[in-house]
Amino acid sequence: MVITDRELRWTGRLGSVVAALSALGLVAMLVAAAPGADAAGESESAITISWNGDTSSAAAFQPQRSPESIHFGDFDDLKVTVSKTKNLTDEVVGVTVTGMPGPTRQLNLGTGPVTVGANFVQAMQCWGDPAAADFYQNCQFGAAGYAASPQQASTFTQLGPAGSPVTRGGTEVDVPFRSADGTMYSSLPIGLGQPPAGVTRVDQLFAPTTSNEQLGLVGNDRTATFGFETQSAATAPHLNCGGSTAGGSNRCWLVVVPRGEHASTPTEKCQLPGLGIPEEQVAQLGSPVNPDCDYWANRVVVPLDFQPVRSACAAGSQEVRLVGTELAASAMSSWQRQLCSSAGTAFTLNTVADATARDQLVAGGSTFVMTNRPATAEGLDEEGAQQLRDAAIVYAPTTVSAVSIAFIASKERQVVTDIKLSPRLIAKMLTQSYGALGGGAFYRNIDPVPGWNTNPLYLSRDPEFTALNPNVPANMDQGQLIVTGPSGSDAISQVWAYLQADNDARAFLAGDADPWGMRINPYFLPKGAANAQVPTMQENTSPDRLSTSLDPVPGAFTKVGLIKPDGSPLCLCDTPMDTIGKSDDTLMPRVIQLQLNQTLRYDSLQAWPYAENYHQAASLVFRADTGSKTEWDGSYFNGPTVTPGRYRANGLSFPWDTYLNGLIDSPTALHYQLNQAQLQLPNQPGVFARPDETGMSRAVASAVATSTPGVSVVDPAKVGAGAYPLTLITYSAVNLQKSTPELRASYANFLEYVATSGQVSGTGIGELPPGYLPLDAAAIERTKAIAQTVRTYVPPPVGGEDDLESFVDGEGFAESFGDAADVPVLAAPGSAAETVIAKTDVDPGGKTENVANPVALALGCTLLLGLAGALGSPVLMRRRAVL
Repeated sequence: MVITDRELRWTGRLGSVVAALSALGLVAMLVAAAPGADAAGESESAITISWNGDTSSAAAFQPQRSPESIHFGDFDDLKVTVSKTKNLTDEVVGVTVTGMPGPTRQLNLGTGPVTVGANFVQAMQCWGDPAAADFYQNCQFGAAGYAASPQQASTFTQLGPAGSPVTRGGTEVDVPFRSADGTMYSSLPIGLGQPPAGVTRVDQLFAPTTSNEQLGLVGNDRTATFGFETQSAATAPHLNCGGSTAGGSNRCWLVVVPRGEHASTPTEKCQLPGLGIPEEQVAQLGSPVNPDCDYWANRVVVPLDFQPVRSACAAGSQEVRLVGTELAASAMSSWQRQLCSSAGTAFTLNTVADATARDQLVAGGSTFVMTNRPATAEGLDEEGAQQLRDAAIVYAPTTVSAVSIAFIASKERQVVTDIKLSPRLIAKMLTQSYGALGGGAFYRNIDPVPGWNTNPLYLSRDPEFTALNPNVPANMDQGQLIVTGPSGSDAISQVWAYLQADNDARAFLAGDADPWGMRINPYFLPKGAANAQVPTMQENTSPDRLSTSLDPVPGAFTKVGLIKPDGSPLCLCDTPMDTIGKSDDTLMPRVIQLQLNQTLRYDSLQAWPYAENYHQAASLVFRADTGSKTEWDGSYFNGPTVTPGRYRANGLSFPWDTYLNGLIDSPTALHYQLNQAQLQLPNQPGVFARPDETGMSRAVASAVATSTPGVSVVDPAKVGAGAYPLTLITYSAVNLQKSTPELRASYANFLEYVATSGQVSGTGIGELPPGYLPLDAAAIERTKAIAQTVRTYVPPPVGGEDDLESFVDGEGFAESFGDAADVPVLAAPGSAAETVIAKTDVDPGGKTENVANPVALALGCTLLLGLAGALGSPVLMRRRAVL
């Protein structure tokens, strides 16, 4: 565990904060972990619809096209292809629109020709009857709202919109949104008109950072290609796709509205151009869903059939709760429904911090845990060590997956799909050492801050990055790395082991400059190191009291840096870690404007926040959303006696000019159709590996045995060429001594499924989702043997001892997963004491009245556990010795 001076101040309230966030985020967390296509594959549900003269199965849902329309010539050849339309959950489907006009057009605005991006498409998810006259009210919009309000109008130019092309109504025209329960919501822009009495604003339902509306840009080939994030009723109850509440439907709609060479025919209630620009020269002012504009008549309607959100298992099914790593969540989400029918049991996975799961396993609070590391006596007090000795724990290989740096990247419409990263580059990102991604820019004009305040502003401007990626456009900006937290995990431990195995990364973490002079953010140095200091700042109010500024105190410095729980300096270069800190304590902005009611500053946790889990991280990357809340809204109402103003979400990056990374597991990255970076092997310049089948297979082949028989791990320091160093093997661990016969029978059924149908790769229900490597033959046989042992286990007589040697040393497993060798340096189990989630009591006789879809089953309980974390942590961690 890493503790800074600042963290000592807020660790005590962290549990309560996490609990509150977890409770508030319960619905948003319910993101399906795996594509829900049928076993035959998703290609069978793909569809192509022609804008004019369609003959597909969706022809009856398309509006009539009039040759007299000014848009007819723009879209006569247009076709929309969607990669998957059936068995949908919360996932990403591919959309391709062909036959559009070219990406730009030339306008003469009186000062010469101007190139504008006139042509694009808008894709929205809608519910209801597409033949209804008011169907337009049922569509979720507003994701591309780059200004203060998603309803603001703009001209869509090559430099990007001044406001947004996603205008719903006008400044005076209200085009309401109707939710699936019939409630009407006003879409009037903030500050422009007032909603009717008793009508709630639509931003209470969705906003630019939560809407799944997608803006598709047209390339030089007259094609727009993008991913569209379908949202089930679990994520968007106001659309109710999949029917989690009364009146819901398994069918919803993807509505694609093309925007071509011509603006709408002007009407009284359709947005009109301003600035004296002739209507025919304006690039697409107006709303795609305003019926008084004629864009809505150009829509293409695609049926989307969702899996039912309810009734994953029949009412009365036995429920067995499993605990463990999020790396297994995608597989569990796929396996769950098949297990309901084949085993008659609702298996649910409660994802918790890995060290906490192992503590529960040893103590018997949970008798089935999915883990990447075995439970050991390291860090346990005598009571805990005795419990471990008494426990009869067996480990069965379950899944193989990886942690990856998933990304989206583009510059001026050039999409980047392949990026290489070194351990040192990742170390720079994790320590917020780039100027614009930490406090470096704040101190940029203040001397001296040795090395740090001259660091590159962004990853893409780092000479090390450009040397590895010569084909990537320069200055893509951002490059922020979204990470999960503050919980600890074995996956994060694997990342730190990877960095510490590399000489260059280790030297950077210790404080050495890279060959171009870049140094680590001082906040991440060991406390007491020579450069672990920043200028001391003091508040100065302007004479006219219109602003206040943090200015340096001449010659004064404040000591910073990391410490261990015992108060000694902590170096990221060699300390086992299972968390990623946000230790930069810089308060920003440097100047606040009092006349705008700007009275507060924000810190790194607000500017570069954690994602709660891999799925939220992947969703943020997919949307080009950093999650930051650093834009000041001086008019926000805080109450009758409180000064108005707050920081609001920054919104989405421009889709044609963005670069965002996320530390995400490989199944979730593929689920969101994200690209994954190649990683350089430690101390092997020019040698890279990918998180694909080849990379993971080679990593598993080089896995080393731990001191626990039957459990091997991938050591990043020992992988060979082509082996992906962040590969992780997940085991199902069963505490035989603490479990009941009824639970052991259910566990055995689960393991037998894992070792058979559960290792068949595919996108169908019950299959192993993309991003997982199937277990090899030896590992499968071991899991089957463990399943049989679990089923037939008989506790020893009182005073007797379990003899587990016959099956923990199963034949063939060591050869498959690597010979015995030194175990890599990894975080001590339970070292992240601040990340504690409450103990789960497994109820062997539990019944489910109405089990939710795999989304809620696999991930939803994580939040409930987090809610109890503040109360449960003292009990769970009392057996851990203080290091």
